Amino acid sequence: MKAIFADTVIAESDSTVVVEENHYFPEEDVELKYLEASDLTTTCPWKGVARYYHVVAGDKKATDAAWVYPQPKDKAAQIKGHFAFGKGYRWFRSKALTKPDVLKTMNMSGCLTQFSKIPEWSQE
Repeated sequence: MKAIFADTVIAESDSTVVVEENHYFPEEDVELKYLEASDLTTTCPWKGVARYYHVVAGDKKATDAAWVYPQPKDKAAQIKGHFAFGKGYRWFRSKALTKPDVLKTMNMSGCLTQFSKIPEWSQE
């Protein structure tokens, strides 16, 4: 799975953790040089506090487009330190998958938005 912004690979991993149909990338598979800390935090009742990051690639900036749970609650322990990415990203499936994923992304109100078709969807 890849997360791409402004034609730049921000994260790439064969070991994402899927929670609520969001792909969470291990920190070691994220290009942290493209992330800039944001002041935004949100709280999920079962995952805990999420910290947000802006994504900057070239002259493009996606505000509050990445989030991580540094100290998640016990039920979400599997995503500790993993990054997820929101709107403005193209998602590419890993070669091992054969069906398109239905993707969801959290908006700033904490609601989940489902995408069944993404114009930039592509297989590699």
